[in-house]
Amino acid sequence: DIRRVVGDKMAIAIEGHARWGLPASVRIARALEPLDIMWLEEIMPPDNPEAYVRLKQATKIPLCQSERVFTRFGFRPWIEQHAADIIMPDLSWGGGLTEGRKIASLADTYYLPVACHDTIGPVALWAAVHFMLHIPNALIMETVRGYLDGWYSDVVTDRIPVNEGHISVPAKPGLGTKLR
Repeated sequence: DIRRVVGDKMAIAIEGHARWGLPASVRIARALEPLDIMWLEEIMPPDNPEAYVRLKQATKIPLCQSERVFTRFGFRPWIEQHAADIIMPDLSWGGGLTEGRKIASLADTYYLPVACHDTIGPVALWAAVHFMLHIPNALIMETVRGYLDGWYSDVVTDRIPVNEGHISVPAKPGLGTKLR
């Protein structure tokens, strides 16, 4: 329905929430292939990179492995076994800015892009935006429009500036915002 309404004006990423097994994931991925999907994120539980290798062999859709993998040691098998096409760390859960830079560097060694995860809160989003602006393999910053337009503004003094799909940070000290 999204593709029919917006055509190719919007990239569509699918979040699987780790709810599927391999056979169902293959069927879902193949059904989505004609729709020019940006990525299929964590469609299966993140405990078996080999299952994702098999899924990658069965579909053309890029696979994104994400927030439930922690630290560079957790991402290492995903990257080295070619089990993911896009690496999506969550800086709050995955070790902070320093560990995030190590994950991004490891991904960059394999020419893989990084997309940071959001849904933790506005402080984490502000930190992730700064992080993404400083790594060479940044692809996209995941956000949730409902959070940006909703409760995030209840927590910090400044909203993340999003203009025509692009995030920027103002030239203010620190992260660029303050807690309310």
